[in-house]
Amino acid sequence: MSTNTDYVNQLEKHFCREFENNAWDYLKLGLEFLNDRSAQNRIQVAVGNIGIAVELLLKAVISGKALGFLFKDLPTESKILLTYPDSLPNKFNWRNVEIDLKASIHKTIGLGECIDLFYSFFPDLKQKFKAYFDRLQLSRNLSVHGILPLIERYELE
Repeated sequence: MSTNTDYVNQLEKHFCREFENNAWDYLKLGLEFLNDRSAQNRIQVAVGNIGIAVELLLKAVISGKALGFLFKDLPTESKILLTYPDSLPNKFNWRNVEIDLKASIHKTIGLGECIDLFYSFFPDLKQKFKAYFDRLQLSRNLSVHGILPLIERYELE
């Protein structure tokens, strides 16, 4: 008989694996555009894809550590299940939570919130990654939602 904790562990593994797989696909695409010297005007596409890849990798980390923090506006019972699974009775109907999460009914947090959670999980890495994450956040948002200012290739390498 599975417990709520077993179920949440399975969900965490599922989301971690899915975010990792998607992240690698975006990263491969971004690196292809970055390395394609003939596609000089596609730097924005490269930056956007690499930024999305990093966001998805951060979401994979969060999925494995605190899945409940990954989603916005979760109903209370879903938050309790994902955060304190042992506090609910074993007869709790978790299938509805699984269906909602896998159907993407609840939005996930953005890149900035992912970075904040990363720093919470790995405070010793904050100083090492802060400059990179700050630059990535600005560049990623501009490349996905606007137009990047001129970026020299050496700045990306």
